[in-house]
Order: sequence, then structure tokens, then C-alpha cells
Amino acid sequence: MKGNLDITINEEVLPADDESVQTSLTDQFRTQVLKRDRLRKEEEQVQVAYIRKFGKYIEERFSLQIECVKYKKSISFCQSCMNRNEPIYSDQLASSVESQISEYYEQLESIKAMAEVKSDPIPEADRLKVKRIYKEIALMIHPDMHPGQEFSKEMKDLWERAKDAYQRNDLDNIMETKALVLDLLKKEPTEDKDIDEQYLASKINALKDEINEIITGTPYRYKDILEDEEAIEDTIEEFNDEIEDLKTYLETLKEQFATFEITEVFN
Repeated sequence: MKGNLDITINEEVLPADDESVQTSLTDQFRTQVLKRDRLRKEEEQVQVAYIRKFGKYIEERFSLQIECVKYKKSISFCQSCMNRNEPIYSDQLASSVESQISEYYEQLESIKAMAEVKSDPIPEADRLKVKRIYKEIALMIHPDMHPGQEFSKEMKDLWERAKDAYQRNDLDNIMETKALVLDLLKKEPTEDKDIDEQYLASKINALKDEINEIITGTPYRYKDILEDEEAIEDTIEEFNDEIEDLKTYLETLKEQFATFEITEVFN
């Protein structure tokens, strides 16, 4: 039974993938660059949709994983002190462990932020317009499409702005960005250099490999789960099983940590 996938899977209007109908290696190269960018966008949309769907389970599992890591590192610190016949000071223990797991807490906050993202669909006509304008900007200033071209910082900033607007389907922003790009191009026009065909062919193959890696990778394949109600139920069951296993493991670690004598330090 199919469920509702709360994301938009885009079908970019691009030159045909059939290389026999493309006029040059440059066309093929540009096609693959735009296709890769489209798939990257879809991959991010799928990942956000997945986290929105299973957010509470992902958060609980990751929080337990952090606690397990925290106790494992605490046990390791205590064991090292014992091996050196040194007392285990609470402040040194806390400082050592916190410095090693701060990155995990940042990841947890990122997961929470994505889980709270609200869907804000735009009209189909606007979405298609965003895609068209992004393609126009990409053909003008996409760094991958202009190898060897040195863009100014202002142009690079505009490209980052165009990418961000494309990711967020922000029509007003991407239209404004295009106007700024066109204005800047009058002052510093791009000048493509002749590119060796062998180099282009190798870049096309590399892009195809990157595209294949995206569509066969885990984030993109989440789409299969999100579109199937049975798969959703199975995934929730898997999350619950993992959570219970982590709770059991955490209790074991707590018991092991409790065997160490910690010297409290009071300021």
C-alpha cells in the first residue's frame, strides 16, 4: 500500500541522456552537471522527509547512542587512570568526556532542527520557474561548467545564493539573483577556455559515477520506505527494537561505570 511522500521529486527539463542525440561533449557535460545537482536536491528533500516522518524515533535512538558513547568514554578514562595508579578526578573526567562528545550533541541538534522543518509547498508553476531560472544561472556561472574560469568573490557569492534559493524553491530570491548575475556579467563577462575532449570525457564519466552513487545511496533510497506504508511500519518496529537494545546496553555500561571510585572536586 502506497503512502504519501511529502516531498517533491523533480524531473528537470534537460537535454536527452541519449548521447547519440547530443551535439557535443560540452552538452553532455552540462547535462550531467545539472542532473547531478537535481539529484542532490532530491536527496536532501528525501532525507528531510525521512527525518520528519521518523523524527521522534531517530532522536531517541541517537540520544541513547550518545549516552552509551559517553559512558564508554568515561569507563575508558577511568580504566586509564587506574592503569597509571592515579585517582579519578570528577572534573578531569567530565572535561575529557565532554570534549570528545560535543560533536555528537551538535549532530543531535541538527536532527532535531530537521525534524521540526515544516513543509511549505509552492505552486507547481513557481517550482518549475525556479528550476528554469536555476538552469539559466548555472549555464552562466556554475563553477563546474566553467573549468579554469576564475570568478570574482562577488560572483561566487551570487552562485552560493542561487544554490540556496534553488534548494529552498525560493522564487523571489532566485529571480533577484539572476538579475544581479546578469548585471555583474556586464562588468566581468565569463570567458570559457577550450577544454580538451579527453578531459571532458573523463569529467562526464566522473559525474555519472557521482550520480549513480547518489541514486543508490542510503538517503535517496529512503524514498522507497516513505512511499510504502508497510515499509514505514517495519521501519518503526526496527527503530523500537534498536531503542530497546540500546537501553539494555546503557544499563550494562552504567553498572560497569559504577564500579569505579570517583574523587569529587569542589570549587
